[in-house]
Amino acid sequence: MKCKQIEQCVPDYFAGELEKDKKALFEKHLKHCENCRKEVEELRILCDDIGKLPDAQPGGELRSRFIEKIDAIKTGVLDNQTGKNIWRKLLGYWKSHPVLRAAAMLILFLSGLFSGYLLGENSGVHNGELTLMRAEISQLNQLVMLSMLQQPSPSSRLQGINWIDMFDQPGEPVLDALITTLDFDPNINVRLASVEALLRFAYIDKIRLRLMESLEKQESPIIQIALIDLITTLEEKRAIDVFQRMLMKEDLDTMVRYKLETGIVFLQSIT
Repeated sequence: MKCKQIEQCVPDYFAGELEKDKKALFEKHLKHCENCRKEVEELRILCDDIGKLPDAQPGGELRSRFIEKIDAIKTGVLDNQTGKNIWRKLLGYWKSHPVLRAAAMLILFLSGLFSGYLLGENSGVHNGELTLMRAEISQLNQLVMLSMLQQPSPSSRLQGINWIDMFDQPGEPVLDALITTLDFDPNINVRLASVEALLRFAYIDKIRLRLMESLEKQESPIIQIALIDLITTLEEKRAIDVFQRMLMKEDLDTMVRYKLETGIVFLQSIT
């Protein structure tokens, strides 16, 4: 291994994800290269220290801004007759029961719909009615997810993010909600979960652009590093300018600075 290859392997080595053969070459190189050995040891110390850093505390207005944006997305979902009808069916139940019980009710409701679908030929269900059913299921899933993201409990909001599994092809309201969560949710674990969820949809150009925009908004080193790693893994060369702008910040965390610098080198090497 050469020194440049060592730099690219450091994150996977620290994460314990380096392949066995590469790990052996990596460690062999360190034994014979004093400069790389010192640099890796310094980075190891930084990695240990970063877990001890107090996360940037969000301002008092962050939670209200988050709720406002989720409300705006929900309003968009409800801006048609199908959404309004679905919401009327759920509203009375929703106000008086916990979110998880509402979710359980939804699962039963969906099961009933799909049972009707399977029996469609015998029950005389027409294509138009099946299309309406699918639209209602989609609307209902979106409303459940958005409502869970508005709950005061971080665990409920995490479950809201996990609700993304209900969507084969999520629409813009769902993706907008994930980006909004990443940008504004006051809990770092919820924001990290949104990064992981968005990875599934990184093939969408709009999502890549929004991830780069979000990176420049983040103040937490942990979130910054997660986004830098994701964007670098995606080999998104448009991020070079973003990374360079971030390097101009005087109060930038040392580990974040290293991630940006190595990310730029990697992205510039892509042909």
